[in-house]
Amino acid sequence: MPRQAKSHAAESPPARKRQISRRELLGIAGAVVASMVLFQIFRWVSGGTDVAPTGLPEISSRELDAAAAKWKALGPKDYDLEMTVVSNANKSDYLLEVRNGEGKRLVRNEIESTRADELAQWTIEGQMAQIAAYIERDTSVAARNAGQQMINVGKLDPDLGYPLEYSRQGTGDQTKFHITVTKFQPIEP
Repeated sequence: MPRQAKSHAAESPPARKRQISRRELLGIAGAVVASMVLFQIFRWVSGGTDVAPTGLPEISSRELDAAAAKWKALGPKDYDLEMTVVSNANKSDYLLEVRNGEGKRLVRNEIESTRADELAQWTIEGQMAQIAAYIERDTSVAARNAGQQMINVGKLDPDLGYPLEYSRQGTGDQTKFHITVTKFQPIEP
């Protein structure tokens, strides 16, 4: 019977489970709490879930001009429009009645406005003019030289050209502006 060779390697003692010290446990808990606080601060600064959804394509002035021409040719003169507008951290629900191309009635957060400038601003033509001004300003040399980058994204109605959704987001100062059309109803004359 062959003799078995003895192993000269020192046997290591069985592995002990390392216990987490109280100090380490408090450090981990502190890091988790700090992460949660930072996440909530980020949500608050960015406007929570009311900011622009991801995946919207950038809108160029050329695309907006084509959409405005389509609206001018095909858009109805009488319509009702419901939309949600988020400006920075302020969210407002709008109901606008347009007749013969002019804003006739505007209700913002259940409060009626009679201001002619506000009525004109929220018609489709007014929104397109506002978006065009933002795009022009945001792509100007002065804006680029100031180091502020604004991103204009949105979705335009393929048949009539009006903005279904539009968002303007600043990278430097966290400026936000977002419109979502929740209902568009042409009115038969």
